[in-house]
Amino acid sequence: MFLFNTRIPAELEKTLFGLHFPHPVGIAPGADPDGKKYNHLRNGSFVEIGPLRLSETPISDFSSTTYPLKETIYRIQNHPPKCLLAANIAPHTTHPDCEAVTKDILQTFTYMYDFADMFVIDTFTKNKDGVAPLQSVEYLSESMDALIDMRFCYEKYKPILIRVNTDILQGSLAGLLDYMMYSGLDGIIAGLDTYPLELVRRIGYFTGGRFPVIACGEIDSPEKADELLAAGAALLQVEKKYAKPILRHLAQQIPSR
Repeated sequence: MFLFNTRIPAELEKTLFGLHFPHPVGIAPGADPDGKKYNHLRNGSFVEIGPLRLSETPISDFSSTTYPLKETIYRIQNHPPKCLLAANIAPHTTHPDCEAVTKDILQTFTYMYDFADMFVIDTFTKNKDGVAPLQSVEYLSESMDALIDMRFCYEKYKPILIRVNTDILQGSLAGLLDYMMYSGLDGIIAGLDTYPLELVRRIGYFTGGRFPVIACGEIDSPEKADELLAAGAALLQVEKKYAKPILRHLAQQIPSR
């Protein structure tokens, strides 16, 4: 494979969650929140779109042309992704209780299932009361159990990951990771907007490296990429402008044949 006029060595390829990644550098969330630019972000081996969520429009009005999720699906149908697509799903900030959060996530997951390669659930989205309900194991387990049960209804298996931010409390992280050990979730994304080195190390310590970790946040140099990969990250999510130098650096580390 060639990218940026640089040969991407086969040694950089990874297979995780049953998906093939041509190299470990993906594009961080925020570059394509509404699913319009993914085919212009092919420097990454995968692109995360979203967060996607149901609007306040009643579910019976899903056919409405103003329905945001329908618009995203329509674009994907008409412009098939040329790289792996990760759909970020977050509950509405107006939902205060576990049942509403679960219903919201499950419905979005169901609509998007045929149009994404993997799913990312943010655990730090706060509701109108300033609470991040999915950092509670009770809330998280109810919502994720519903997604995992729904996944059995589909012929094709697609991975589900959760994202935790660097400010998560130690006790909350331990509870979430303990739940992951037996839940059927596929992996975890560490960080979003701050450098996640310590978080990657903590996740590796708690899980013994059992779950693939994707590092995200302020990865703006080849040195940071090296540091995170050495700490146990399997993949990286970087801003588009940093993908080229980081990927070239990683390619140059592979001895030529």
